[in-house]
Amino acid sequence: MSPPTPRPRAPHTPPARRDRGSSYLEYLGLGVLAALIVGALAALVGPQIERGAERVVCEIVHIGLDGKAGSCPAEKPPPVAGPQQPTTSQARCVRDQGISYVEALGYVRPRIVGGRGDMRWTTTTRTISHGPGKPDTYEVTLQTWKEGAVEAGIEGGDNLPIDALAYIGLNATEGKTFAFNTKQEADDFQKQVPHYFIGGTAYDATKTLAGPVGTVLGVVDSLTGGHVKNWAEGSPPKPQQEYHEVGPTAGAELGADIPLGGGNKIAVGGKGRFWRLYGRSEDHSTGDTTYYLRQNNQLVPSVTINLAGFASAWKGLTGKDLQAAISKVVLAQTGRSIGIPANVAEWVLKNGNAGLSLKWKPNTQYLVTYDKDGNLTRVDKVDDSILTWYAQASIKGPSIGADDPGAEGLISIASSRTTETDTLNVKTPEDRSIAENALANIAVQSVTNAVTPPSDANLDNAINDHGTKTRLHYDNDVKTGKIAGRSYGVKGLIGLELSGEDEQDHLAGAQYWDPSTASWKTWTNCR
Repeated sequence: MSPPTPRPRAPHTPPARRDRGSSYLEYLGLGVLAALIVGALAALVGPQIERGAERVVCEIVHIGLDGKAGSCPAEKPPPVAGPQQPTTSQARCVRDQGISYVEALGYVRPRIVGGRGDMRWTTTTRTISHGPGKPDTYEVTLQTWKEGAVEAGIEGGDNLPIDALAYIGLNATEGKTFAFNTKQEADDFQKQVPHYFIGGTAYDATKTLAGPVGTVLGVVDSLTGGHVKNWAEGSPPKPQQEYHEVGPTAGAELGADIPLGGGNKIAVGGKGRFWRLYGRSEDHSTGDTTYYLRQNNQLVPSVTINLAGFASAWKGLTGKDLQAAISKVVLAQTGRSIGIPANVAEWVLKNGNAGLSLKWKPNTQYLVTYDKDGNLTRVDKVDDSILTWYAQASIKGPSIGADDPGAEGLISIASSRTTETDTLNVKTPEDRSIAENALANIAVQSVTNAVTPPSDANLDNAINDHGTKTRLHYDNDVKTGKIAGRSYGVKGLIGLELSGEDEQDHLAGAQYWDPSTASWKTWTNCR
């Protein structure tokens, strides 16, 4: 996720001049006189003339004291009826968002303890709305996600039908965001994304692992101003933003088989994982620098039943029935009619599993933005929550010696996403004090509390009182596929998983926080 677009800083207002050279009795007399004049005018002519009279009396007092006009408040404008909703220059309005990734996970477990390595390449596209009557702009973020961890686990069998796994490690992520004025420009750039990821990964691997060749490659790239890497990546345009983040990660998985009799069973499982990442982002268009703390959590409970057991429980279910069901699903998801051979359907019925799974991903992010002069300008808190129900299907392939291949697919049947962005623009010394104390508190919590996201009540109160808060609600569609293989050899368990996911988010509603009524209102500027 790229940081929200920073807002312009408000101009600094110098403090009012203190008056000198007058006695307390003079101050008291003039104060009483001013109060009497203003009170009389207020009773006679109303509040509009009262405001003008206040300024006149103020100027008279200053001139009488030291012969100079003082710093008196300007006439206040009449109050504006109704709450003021934020404009799209104050808060980002992401109308549509697409997130796709390809991931490769490998693990080796000689005995109970082993290691794992994980890489993910993600492309995120966004359509940014700038309000009614204004053209949309587009963003493409390319992210490389790397993770290494130590794991410990046990594989269940007939005597112990339980699988358990836990791991802890380190995650490092880097990304670039490219901005485009038209959808065609964004689409054209996405066509070269595979070249970018493959070429960039090959360049980094060669430079890091190829010994003398990598050293020579790095020297040549430096001498040519980065042209070698630029060529390997397909000559992408200059990014608008670049970010790097690193932090701990941990996770656990648990599965159990519940026998139903007759050789049938239900598999119940759950997966959970956690990231806490510290990052830095550079915005080349504004010169701003953003530091952030991001905590991601993921919880995935699931239940599956083997299709053979389902077929025996429901008398009369055959391969032809499954053949028709698969054809309907393929037609609904792809718009194409694909015939599944009857013998394939029979094999799937014998070896396949079907079930339901729920994925809940609550994420919290704090962002602190400094302008190019090093001034603290804003603090953002972003809460992003995704809740998805999946129809899950998996199939176990024929074992080849000690190898254990399989495939899994998930299709969302109900899903939603809500993103809330709370912003405090730092304009006054009080705001700065609140922001700095909050950041110190959050930093301490991030070290001492590894479970719940950090928070600060004073920052939340300041944002509720005079900050900007928006909520974007999305309808989203998610598809996930995975191919996995495991081998039990003399070196223990060796496994490889290749997976991919595509998520499409479409704006269903937008709201903003109205502090005058302490309630959420429809944000009509975001559509």
